[in-house]
This record gives sequence, C-alpha cells and structure tokens, in this order.
Amino acid sequence: MAVVGSNGSAPFDESTVAVEQGESVTVDISFNNSDRMTLAIGPKEAVNYRAAVTAEDITDDGTATVTFDTGSLAVDPVDDAIEPGDGTRLTNRSQSRLDDTLDPGEYTIGAFVDGDVIDTATVVITADDADGSATLAIAEGNPDADRDIDGPVPDPDPDLSIGSSEYATFDGYPSTERGETAPVAMHFNDTDQATLNISHFDESGFEANVTVEDENDNGNATVVFDTAALGVGSVDDAIEAGDGTTVTNRSQVELEQSLQPGEYLLMVTVDGEATDSSYLSIQERSAESDSSNESEAGDKNETEVASESNDNGDSAGDGLPGFGVSTALVGIALFGVGFALRASTGRD
Repeated sequence: MAVVGSNGSAPFDESTVAVEQGESVTVDISFNNSDRMTLAIGPKEAVNYRAAVTAEDITDDGTATVTFDTGSLAVDPVDDAIEPGDGTRLTNRSQSRLDDTLDPGEYTIGAFVDGDVIDTATVVITADDADGSATLAIAEGNPDADRDIDGPVPDPDPDLSIGSSEYATFDGYPSTERGETAPVAMHFNDTDQATLNISHFDESGFEANVTVEDENDNGNATVVFDTAALGVGSVDDAIEAGDGTTVTNRSQVELEQSLQPGEYLLMVTVDGEATDSSYLSIQERSAESDSSNESEAGDKNETEVASESNDNGDSAGDGLPGFGVSTALVGIALFGVGFALRASTGRD
C-alpha cells in the first residue's frame, strides 16, 4: 500500500499522512481477489472513539473510494462523516459519538479483507492550517500484506457505547431470501426505546421507519420485516414486533413491486442520535425454496380436492361412504401429478 499526501509517497506501514483538523482523508482502494474491504479508524492512544465502514465496488472496475471528514466524525450523522466515492457502495457505517470534533493527534486506519487486517496507516490530525486534506491509496494483494502489523489496530466492529450511556446496537447482520421474513435483533443500554430505519440507495428510493420499544425491560428487542410486504403491502404486515417488543409509528415508502435482492442499510437511533448501523441482505430465492413452496402448494391442492369430493357424498361398490370410484380416481391422478412435480423439481 502507498500513501499519497502532503508529505509524499511511501509504503503504507512506513509513513504517516497529515491532515488539517476539519479536512478530509480520502482512501482509494484497489481490489484484487475480492470486491469488499472494511476500513476502521481510531486514535492510537485514547479509546474514546471508533468508526468503521465496509466499502464495495459496485461497478466491477476493481476500485472503491471512501472519504472520512474529520470535521464531521464523532459529531455529525455517520452518513455525512463517512461518504462513498463514484462506483462505491458503503454499508455498516458506524461510529461512536462525542461532544466535540476529533482532537488533534495520531489516528490509525486499518484495512480488513474477510476479517483479516491487511495493512494500517497513521493519520495525523493537526491543529494548524498547513497540511490541508490527504489521500491514502490501498492495494489489496500488496507484497507486504502478509507481514505482521505493529502497533494498535482499530476494531472493525467498534463499540458504539463509547461516548454515551444510552444506545442501541444490532445483533449481527440479518439475511433472508426474497419474499421471506427477516428478524432484526437489537440490544438496548440505559434506554427502552429506539427508532429503526431501513433504506436502500437505488432508484426505488425505498425507506421505512419504526419506533421500537423493549416491552419487558430485558434489554432486547426484535423487529420482523416481511420482505414480501415491504414497500407494497400494509405497513402493519410489513413491519411486526417480535417477542417482548412493541412497535409504533410504522411508515414506509410505497413501491410498484416488492423489494429486489440486495443489501439494505439498517440504522438505529436513540434520541435522534445514530448509535449503530448494520445491513439486511435480501438474497434471490433459491431453487430449493421454490421447489418446497411448489410441493406445499401441490399437497394443499390434493387435500382440498379430496375434501371437496368427500363433501359431495359420492359412494360406490366399495362400500366406503363419501369415497366413490370417481373420488378415488381423482385422488390417484392428483397423487401422480404431485409425484411428477416433486420428481421434476428434484432433478433441478
């Protein structure tokens, strides 16, 4: 990796870059074997601040860009403090909150791929106006990527409770198939209420909001999103409460069709302050799911038709009331259709 800034270029692990307080640090990423990289930033000595973000190349050109605004970090919404460049999607943006902007000093930026740290850089935020902004260039697959990293490495999954005792955090990154439900679990600290937002940065402009309350005061709450109803169905059906949870103030943007597969940003706020972010991954339905649904539908149809035939009271020489020859033939035919259907889907 190389650093390009006010003090020239050098291998990433051997150099620092200086930036004026309130200016921005831009990270230009070059991918090799992946299309995602997580960046985390934190002070070298103090532990009062952490921020992290996952950058994804959405144009398949092998690059992504992330900009950290040192004037917004810790005090402004995380979407303003950490912004994407062209052809970049950012997910999992998170930061702890402070009462003031970041102090001058040394901060470490760590780069992670698949959970492994591949390099670090030092950013010096200065109080004077001599340095301006700076740019870091990170190349995945750098020859030095396997070396041991010396010095502190910021956590890519920061503890956002730092800086405030009232916060809510997500329990991991939920995932589901399109048309299925997705429980979103949260943990509360020194609060029993938070606002959950889900959104997607595409042409649909989808967004939904809900107020979440920990009903039984155990510090946990769960919101269940029905991906088949989000954007197109009743909001009461689209957003439901899990066990021990109350949901109110549900709202959503109406769409012409249900949500498409993709990653949807989750943001939780307490008293208007963002305390954590995650993402809901909606995946295309698998062949197994479609096969299972078709099989269930076939079984249901068999039962319904047989029930209707029995209700007609058909009787034949077999002496069984309500189950005549015609009913038996229908049952056999349906069994054959259902078997053929399952055999066909099994081959897929």
